[in-house]
Amino acid sequence: MPELILDVHGALGMMTLHRAAAVLNACHKFLVAEVLAEDSVPNWNMLDALADAITSVEYYLDYVGRQDEQAEQTILGLAEEGVAKLGYPVTGDGPVVTTVGAGQPGAVINEPPTDGSVEETPKEDDFADQEIIGIFVEEVTEVLEL
Repeated sequence: MPELILDVHGALGMMTLHRAAAVLNACHKFLVAEVLAEDSVPNWNMLDALADAITSVEYYLDYVGRQDEQAEQTILGLAEEGVAKLGYPVTGDGPVVTTVGAGQPGAVINEPPTDGSVEETPKEDDFADQEIIGIFVEEVTEVLEL
């Protein structure tokens, strides 16, 4: 599973979705240090927070295509809170992405700056989607408060 998370982390970095990539990087660090390490038994709250963070990134990716920036930011914020509870906070939101391959030392890649010339698609308000987001945010917040 850590390798799969690194693969998705790298893809998100290439897509310039740095905050989501940083959340997955923190999830990877937690998995390696706390779950897969010898003599390590994470408690259920930690595993639940990990699952919430990964699920939040997945939910965020669903909203990236819908151009709902408010929902995207709320969901990413919840994912960042989840990994912070694990002791692996996301640091900064700059364009530096750390990638680690199998058997390779970590490498820092500086992403080129974007010129902002990409046109934004008009946002579509959909009551049902906003209601679902509200329910999701409420549920994740309750879990993170445990």
